[in-house]
Amino acid sequence: MKLFAITPDNVNIDHLIAQLPEIRKRGATHLYLRQSGTSHEIRLLTDASAFASIIPVVSHALYKRDQPGICGVHYKSSELNLLDQRLHARPVITTVSTHSSAEARFALNAGADYVYVSPVYEPLSKHDERQLFPHPDLRKLIALYGERIILLGGITADRIKELADDLKGDFSVAGITYFFNNPSG
Repeated sequence: MKLFAITPDNVNIDHLIAQLPEIRKRGATHLYLRQSGTSHEIRLLTDASAFASIIPVVSHALYKRDQPGICGVHYKSSELNLLDQRLHARPVITTVSTHSSAEARFALNAGADYVYVSPVYEPLSKHDERQLFPHPDLRKLIALYGERIILLGGITADRIKELADDLKGDFSVAGITYFFNNPSG
């Protein structure tokens, strides 16, 4: 299981860099920076993340703008058509946000390494009016793709255990609150 820490909207890059050891201690294998920063800040974050043994992931827009070195690239669900474009350098990984089983399969077949499927539960960090991702669809995706499926939305330690019992397969999880606003996990 991979654990993807997703930064809150109001993250301060310097503060985030200082938090990296704790984020790694909590199990994060990847860090997706949702917010923009200066080119210098992005480079500092990607370098510090790699030093902390966390794979940094930045948005496609930031990657194109900054070419920040060794990091992953994240695509929004509205950017699925960009997956087949050649980037100057092959990113460490590619991730894509998806909100349906069809989008998830399309993204994985188009070359994404991981897909976020959401919301699995009502998100803890923001209001989301989308329907919850159906668990039968999650079971099918996990049976086909395993830990390449990243479950997002309302993730807590108890819910990870509940999902493991329910879904019966390898999967990954992502969280904002799980890593940044809920020290007890």
